[in-house]
Amino acid sequence: MVADLAAQGTVVEVVQGLRTFAEQDALYAKGRTTPGAIVTQARGGESNHNFGLAVDLCPFTSDKPDWNAPMAVWAAIGASAAAQGLEWGGQWKKFLDKPHVQLPAMTVKECARRYQAGGLDAVWAAASQKIGWTEALSAAPRLVQKRRTGRKAASRKTRGRKGAARRVRARRRR
Repeated sequence: MVADLAAQGTVVEVVQGLRTFAEQDALYAKGRTTPGAIVTQARGGESNHNFGLAVDLCPFTSDKPDWNAPMAVWAAIGASAAAQGLEWGGQWKKFLDKPHVQLPAMTVKECARRYQAGGLDAVWAAASQKIGWTEALSAAPRLVQKRRTGRKAASRKTRGRKGAARRVRARRRR
C-alpha cells in the first residue's frame, strides 16, 4: 500500500501501530482529562491498535508529517486501503480518523476474547485464518521500548514513526 501510494507520488509512512493499553488510555485522556484535542474514542483494550490489527498512516512532505494534507491525499490513502481489503477510518461516520487503517477481520470484542485466552499470538492466528492466510504468523509483533525526546515526541503525530518504520521493514524481510 505504501509502495502503491509512493508510485502515485504520495509519500506515506506508518506513524503508529501496535499500542499498549496504557498508551491507548493516555491518548483517550487527551482533550478529556489532559490538555489537547480529542484524538480517539477508544480506551485501552477498545482499539484494534491494541491487538496489532491497525496502523495510523500519514502523508509526508519534505520528510515531515503533513497532518493538514488536502482531503484528496487522505482519500487516496483510503482508496488504497480499500483496494487491499482494509478498512479506512476516514469513512467512519461517528469519529473521522483519516490516519487510521485496520484489518476488518475481527471485532474489538473478539480480539479481546482471543487476547485474554492466548495473548497477541492468539489474536494474530485468528485474524490470519479469517482473512484466508494459509499460515498464521509465527509470532505477533512485539513492542519496542523507545526513549522519547523533544517537545513533540509524545504527540500522536510523531510518536513511534521511526520505530514503526523499522518494524515494518523488519516484517518485510521475514
